[in-house]
Amino acid sequence: MSTRSLVFRPHKQEPAQSIQPTHDPAFNSAIRTYVVQGYQTHRLGSRLWDCATCGRDATDIYRSAISFLLPYTSRTVDFLIPACKSSGCHHHASKMAHEFGKTAMPGEAVEECVNCGARSGVHLCGSCTFSHSAWTGTKRKAPPQQRQKPRHGTQQDEVKH
Repeated sequence: MSTRSLVFRPHKQEPAQSIQPTHDPAFNSAIRTYVVQGYQTHRLGSRLWDCATCGRDATDIYRSAISFLLPYTSRTVDFLIPACKSSGCHHHASKMAHEFGKTAMPGEAVEECVNCGARSGVHLCGSCTFSHSAWTGTKRKAPPQQRQKPRHGTQQDEVKH
C-alpha cells in the first residue's frame, strides 16, 4: 500500500484563532489553506504516485489532516492516499481518509468479528465476547476447590495406612 503520512511543522506562529474550537466552515477552510501552503509542492510533484489500492498510476490524492495541540508547539499530521481513476479505488481511498480522520490511525477499521464473521465493527462482537468469557471463565474466576475427604472412611483410606 502506497500511503504517505506527512508531518507539517510551521516555521512561523500559527494563527491564534486555531486554538479556539470553531465550526465555521470558512475558518476551517482558511486553516486548511494555511497548512497546504506550507507544503513544498516540488516534493509532492517530484515523483509519480501509485494507487494505494491497485498500484496503477494515481490521478487523485485524498488527504485527511489531524492537528495535535501541545502546550508549547502544535503540529498537523496529514495522511495522503493516492487513488487511480477507478471508482472502486476512489471509494476505498475515501474510506481510508475518513477512518484516519476518525481514529488518527492509518489503515482500515475492523469490520467483522474474527470469531463468527458478524459485521460488528469490533474485533470480537458482544455475543462472542460473552460466550468466550463464559467458556474461559475470564470474567469472574471461582476459587479453586479443594478435594474434600469423605466423612466416613472408605476401603482406600484403610489400605493406605
